[in-house]
Amino acid sequence: MLKKKTNRKIFILVIPKQIFSSLLIEIFNKTLKQFNRKIINSDLNNYLNRKKTSIYAVFNFQNKIIKKNNLKKIKYPINFHPGPINFPGRGIISWALYKNAKNYGATAHIMNSKVDTGKIIKETTFKIYNYDNVETLKFKSFIASIGLFYDILIQFSKNKKIKFSKKKWKRRPYKIDEINKINLIKKNMSKSQIENIYRSTTYYPYGPYKLNKNKRVKIKLKRKINII
Repeated sequence: MLKKKTNRKIFILVIPKQIFSSLLIEIFNKTLKQFNRKIINSDLNNYLNRKKTSIYAVFNFQNKIIKKNNLKKIKYPINFHPGPINFPGRGIISWALYKNAKNYGATAHIMNSKVDTGKIIKETTFKIYNYDNVETLKFKSFIASIGLFYDILIQFSKNKKIKFSKKKWKRRPYKIDEINKINLIKKNMSKSQIENIYRSTTYYPYGPYKLNKNKRVKIKLKRKINII
C-alpha cells in the first residue's frame, strides 16, 4: 500500500490568547489542512531559538519583535499590522484619531529587523466615522486583518507565489512613547481639543494625562472591559 505524501512546508500562526483566537485558528487549520501547521500563543522567539529547520511561513498577530537571526529561518515572515501604510509603528490608532484621518485600515507585510518597514503584500482601508474611538478602530482593523489573512492563506493553499503590492510605507514608524505628545490635557485648551484627546487616547486602562504642580498625572478612567 502506497503511503500518502505529506507536504513538508511548515506554517505557523502566532496569535495571543483572546476572544477571537479560535476563529483565526479554525480559518488557519481548514485552509492549510494539507500542510504541516503549528499554533503559538507565546513569544515566537522562544520557539525559533530552538528550531534548526526552516519555516515556510509565519502569520504574526502579536506585537512582539522577532529577532533578526530568527527571521532568517522563515521564508515568508508575515505580519498583520493593525493600521494602514500611512500609520506604521505603535500607538497608531491614537495618532489617526488625533489627526482626524479620514480612513484607517490594516496592512499585511513581510517582517524585517526594523518594525513596520518590510515589503508590503496588501493594504485594506475603511472609513473613520465620528463615533469611532480607539476601541472601535482596533476592532475594525482586526476584522480587516482577518480578510487579509484569509486571502494570503488561499494563495498558499493553491501553492501560488505571494503577490506583493507596489505600495510603500508613507513615513517612519511611530514609537510608543511618542503618544505622550498627544495625551496631555492643558488648562488653556478648548473643549474640542480636550474631547479630541479623550477620543484619541482613551482605551482602558490607558488614557489622557493632566498637569498637577508641573507633573503629569493620569486621569482616572471608569473601569470597563474592552472588545479586543
